[in-house]
Amino acid sequence: MPQGGTVLLGVSQRQNFAVTGVDSPNDLIQAVTSQTRESIIPAPVSTRTR
Repeated sequence: MPQGGTVLLGVSQRQNFAVTGVDSPNDLIQAVTSQTRESIIPAPVSTRTR
C-alpha cells in the first residue's frame, strides 16, 4: 500500500487548477473520509489541515 498522499478540495482542474472553494467543506471532508474508510482495507488514517 502506498505511504501517504494529499487530497486537495476546492481546486478546479477545468479552470486551470484555480482555487474555487467548497460550499460545505466539513460535509465534503466527512463524506470523503467515510467513503475511503469503507473502500480500503486496512482503513487509512486521515488528518485534516487547512
